Amino acid sequence: MPIATDDQITTNCRWCNNNMSYNDPASQYQTLKIIQNTVRVPASLYMNDLAALNVYQKPGKYGVNWNQMSDRRVRHVQPSTVAGGSFYHASSTRTTITRCRPGAGCPGGSGVDIKHNSYDRYLNRIKGKGPVRRGVIPPDFGKPIVFNPAFPIYGGKTTKTSIVSGGGYQGNCICGDENDVIYDTLADPQRFQYYYEFDVGAYVYATNAEGYYVKALVLERMGTNYIVQYDDGTVAEKNISELLVYYPCNSETC
Repeated sequence: MPIATDDQITTNCRWCNNNMSYNDPASQYQTLKIIQNTVRVPASLYMNDLAALNVYQKPGKYGVNWNQMSDRRVRHVQPSTVAGGSFYHASSTRTTITRCRPGAGCPGGSGVDIKHNSYDRYLNRIKGKGPVRRGVIPPDFGKPIVFNPAFPIYGGKTTKTSIVSGGGYQGNCICGDENDVIYDTLADPQRFQYYYEFDVGAYVYATNAEGYYVKALVLERMGTNYIVQYDDGTVAEKNISELLVYYPCNSETC
């Protein structure tokens, strides 16, 4: 288990990583993003990449979209809003007739998503396919790299990073399985599980039979277990993980 360094002790955050030379995978990946300028970028650049990822859809089984100027996998189908009657003689009191009115301009049809051959949307589709996505995370990411003169790796630059990252495949590589090793850190996994110690005669909040925290008095301490007495006189043995610091509550403010 790692020991907090001087730079961690002198800051307000006990387990904050302020040392850019840390060797855990999470710190290496963050340093890699700084080197490749995929963090601390303008909002316009982030939105540009996000738009490309939002436009892109993985093609169908033939490897192409239904139309090469479309950003959809299959053609979009827009049903007609005329629910019954003749197309030209439907009742406008019961259904919406297609005409030049707000909410009524819906003639129905398919393949209306070509966007008039928009080159901007076509370019977003090309960028969303690969250039703005993260590269494949090696299975041995974060481990020492053996230098190979035939395929040299300098500065630990083993993969391509991306500006946009998130759940699913947004911003991630679509050519391999997910690898969460980039989120591994050497920080103490128990750092959020520190508990208080209580003296005999102190008041605490302890869980009752229903699982609620109620006021109790510490009668005896046995290592990490405590004998507590509730206000109704019942006595129970509780582990330190079931106890909280008691703060007197003013009925006018609680």
